[in-house]
Amino acid sequence: MTYRRASRSNSIAMARQGTLIISVKVGSGRLVMEPSLAEAERHRPAGPSQPEEQEARVEMGSARFRLRAACGLAGPVAFTAAWVAGTLRQAGYSVAEEHLSGLAAPDARNPEIMIAGFLALGACTFAFASALEEALGGRGRAGLGPVLMRAAGIGTVAAGLLRRDRMLLHPPGGVTGQSWHNHGHDLASGVLYASLLVAPLLLARRFRGDPEWEVLRPPAVATTIGSATLLGLFWSDTMAQWGGVIQRVIATVPLGMMAALAVKLLSRDPQAVGPATRRTAR
Repeated sequence: MTYRRASRSNSIAMARQGTLIISVKVGSGRLVMEPSLAEAERHRPAGPSQPEEQEARVEMGSARFRLRAACGLAGPVAFTAAWVAGTLRQAGYSVAEEHLSGLAAPDARNPEIMIAGFLALGACTFAFASALEEALGGRGRAGLGPVLMRAAGIGTVAAGLLRRDRMLLHPPGGVTGQSWHNHGHDLASGVLYASLLVAPLLLARRFRGDPEWEVLRPPAVATTIGSATLLGLFWSDTMAQWGGVIQRVIATVPLGMMAALAVKLLSRDPQAVGPATRRTAR
């Protein structure tokens, strides 16, 4: 600490690195000590983040976005692999006649495979919908398409947890009644089918006139038309003997559309986070 004698002026102020500024008020009998500029700088609260830190946060946001976008591929792959593996594990099971959800029934062999497929697809659909909504400009600009995709994700999880009572639609002993969770499964499946039917149509409406997304508008419209046609065949008594095959195609068509959307998101500029945010160039 350095002290200096005051001059005849009313006050003096000295600033040195590693010293203290001493201000002397003549005649006041009071000594005021203030920290030096170096000391003040050393104890100053942290300012705004450095550019490197800001860029790291943007990169983390980009990684999270791409992870959610990749869910649009992971979910369909996991679900398809689950029903193929579950089918191969069954004895006396007709792919042509039996529905996918029967593979998760208590009397199925290794029902946990199909349950895991439902849960993986539901969670991935929900996560992917948030990435798609972000890429389309947020909730206000994206429309209701991503919202219905989230509903489809929730419905898929519910369909997996609320299992059917039996694997076979028409077991040898007949059906005497259904449990509450079997009814819940049917309700969740209805929500799922409705969401997958309408969501592509709403997305097609959003894509219209958007140069980046216009190329996916025809496939989105075709997905809705194809799903509606297949559902009509599925509910028709004349095609009951092929219900299992038709249902698998019904599941595959919208999943294919979701995979196409995921490829679109993943092929965007890797420096982009959402619709318009980019990393700051160094």
